[in-house]
Amino acid sequence: MTSPYTPLLGGLGVRVLLKAITGAKVPRDVVTPDLPMITKHKENVFGIETISVDEWIPYSYGRN
Repeated sequence: MTSPYTPLLGGLGVRVLLKAITGAKVPRDVVTPDLPMITKHKENVFGIETISVDEWIPYSYGRN
């Protein structure tokens, strides 16, 4: 799976969770990008549909 954004999103999620658990002020809206997971072949990973490498090229240039 190609997902260079995962560490950033994971770090953001953990920080928000820790703030919520400790009772600190938590942002009302946390926005994360809607980026697909890319795998060599299209598959379902824990209920999330991935896109294949071949599907990524047209996706990256915008959907028609």
